[in-house]
Amino acid sequence: MVKLLNHLHRNGFLQTKQIDGENLFIIATPCIFRIESEIVRSLIENYKSTEEIGGVLSAKPTLINNKLIFVITNVNYIRNAIEDNARQDGRNRTNAYLPDLKQLYQEISMTLENECLPIRFHTHPTKSNKQFETLLNENIQTETSNQDRIASEYPNNIDGQKLLMPRCLIVGNAILSSNIFIGVYGGFVALNEFNTSKRKVMEENIKKTADFFSAIKLTTGQKIGLGIGAALLLFATIKYPKYSLPVIAALALTAPVLLTSTQNIEKPEYFNRLSIGKADIYIP
Repeated sequence: MVKLLNHLHRNGFLQTKQIDGENLFIIATPCIFRIESEIVRSLIENYKSTEEIGGVLSAKPTLINNKLIFVITNVNYIRNAIEDNARQDGRNRTNAYLPDLKQLYQEISMTLENECLPIRFHTHPTKSNKQFETLLNENIQTETSNQDRIASEYPNNIDGQKLLMPRCLIVGNAILSSNIFIGVYGGFVALNEFNTSKRKVMEENIKKTADFFSAIKLTTGQKIGLGIGAALLLFATIKYPKYSLPVIAALALTAPVLLTSTQNIEKPEYFNRLSIGKADIYIP
C-alpha cells in the first residue's frame, strides 16, 4: 500500500505537506472529482432523510487530457455504530454518524488494494415533523458541523505513512427525493465549509436568470397581462393571507436550494447539486 502512495506521488496525483512536523500525503490540485452516474443514483436511493449514514467512496486516480481526475467508481456503506454503547451527549442515529471501525478499516484496506483512494462520506438528515422546517433543513444541513471539520483533519495511517483525503457530505431532499447535494471538504485542499461556494453559485444563477429575462422583448399586451397578474397576486395575498402567505413562505424557503442548483454551472467548485447523471466537482 505504501508502494501505491509513492507511485501516485511520483506520478503527480499526490503531494506532500508538513503539518506539525509530520509529512502527510494529500491529493494534488487542481483536480476534478468525477462521481459516476450509477454512484449518484446509489447515493440518492440509499439516502435516509431521518438518520445519518456513511461509508467510503473509491476514487480512481486518472489522467484525462492532462487533467487530474479522481473517478468515483464504487461506494461502500458502513454501519452507523453511534448507538452501540450508551451515550450521555444526546448523539444518536438522527444527528450523528460513527462508522463501525472494523468495517471501516476493511473497506479502506480493500480500496487501496484496488489501487483507489478512500474518501469517507456521511449524510445529514433533513426530515422534520413540520414541512416548513423540512424545507429549511435542506439548506441548513448542506453545511459541515464543527465535529465534521475536526474529524476531517484526521489522516489514515497506511503502513506508517499518513494519507489525508478530503471528505464528502451528502444531503438529500426529504420532499423531492431525486435531488441530492454532494460536497467535498477538508483534506487541506478544499474549504471546510460550503457557504462561500454556495453563495458564488447563487450569484451566478441569479445573473443568468436576470440576463435571460432582460433578453425577452414583451409586447404591450404582454406587459399589461403581467401587470394584471401581479395585481391579482397582490390582491389574493391581502385578501386571503391564511392561504397565500404559507405558499409565499414555502417559495422563500426553497429559493436557496433552487438557486444553488449546479445544473447550469460549467465548473461547480467544491459541490454539485443534481438529480441525475454524473457529478463533476472541481477543486481549484
